[in-house]
Amino acid sequence: MLEQPQEPTPAQGPERAPEGSQGRGASNGSDESKGVLSVQVNAVPIVAGTRATVTLFIRNPFPDDVIIESIEAPSSEPLLPRAAWTTTDDRRERASIFQPLLSKLASITVSEVSVGPLVARFPGGPSRLLNVDLDPKSRLTIKTPFDHEKVNIKAREGAEVTYDIPVAQAAQKQAGTRIIPPYQDDIATFELRTAHWLFVTPKVLNLYAVIRYKIHESPRSQVVPFSVSVRPPILAIILGSITGGILGYCARQLTTTNPTIGWAANIIGILGIIVMGIILSIVLSRQDNAKGFVTLEDFYGSFVVGVLLGYTGTSYFEGVLKSISKT
Repeated sequence: MLEQPQEPTPAQGPERAPEGSQGRGASNGSDESKGVLSVQVNAVPIVAGTRATVTLFIRNPFPDDVIIESIEAPSSEPLLPRAAWTTTDDRRERASIFQPLLSKLASITVSEVSVGPLVARFPGGPSRLLNVDLDPKSRLTIKTPFDHEKVNIKAREGAEVTYDIPVAQAAQKQAGTRIIPPYQDDIATFELRTAHWLFVTPKVLNLYAVIRYKIHESPRSQVVPFSVSVRPPILAIILGSITGGILGYCARQLTTTNPTIGWAANIIGILGIIVMGIILSIVLSRQDNAKGFVTLEDFYGSFVVGVLLGYTGTSYFEGVLKSISKT
């Protein structure tokens, strides 16, 4: 009698991950290395014109080391476009028109100044050179990589130098990557900034960051969604109320039958409108229930309030303050 071959059961061998899936990557084929990183995002609100730091709490759920290669920060209107943000401690500052000039000035060094018989010597800047002088029969153990361009170690008679740097730590220092041990946590950060600040309106952005990492030399990537709110600065609200107040005052002078005559009187009136506009913009931006039909959260809303204030005068200012005092 012929026996029919039995189909292999799942216990006889691990199933093969489909090609292109996010779980692939372990060169030894271990099922425990399948899955994604555990990532929590803490994104503070962005005030337009300033930098906001987004913090990623990353947990390694795998039994193997995870090598974080880079974190690509999102780019969306009104944010500035950003390239890949690596896990190194580099600071990316926005380029300015004065940066080339400042770089040339910084490269100029004065080492000596002589006036007649007098000679003044200036100390040099911070050096990337490290000199280590060991006493006789002493012992030096190096446990972390040096952060200098050149290191000179002078060992006297009987001195002993021991290098006890883990291979993974040395590779991490050289490659600029970050290694997360199995079942451990780490923190990564990147910064977000708006391209402009004056005409920014309040909004909530749905963004995505990309984490690129390796397990067993197999590259992987993971998309991390998060939301962040953007709001204009208080300076934009104040400028909107001042601009609207001045234009409203000018409109009243041009349309009234009894305009104010004289430069001194007009200057005093405009200064009064500016002062009342600053007060209203700060007070109304903190009073949600006193805004009425005007949303005083950006330049445009404060501009409308400024126009009403400049055109109607102190009556509008007194009416708003009275309505706030009753709430």
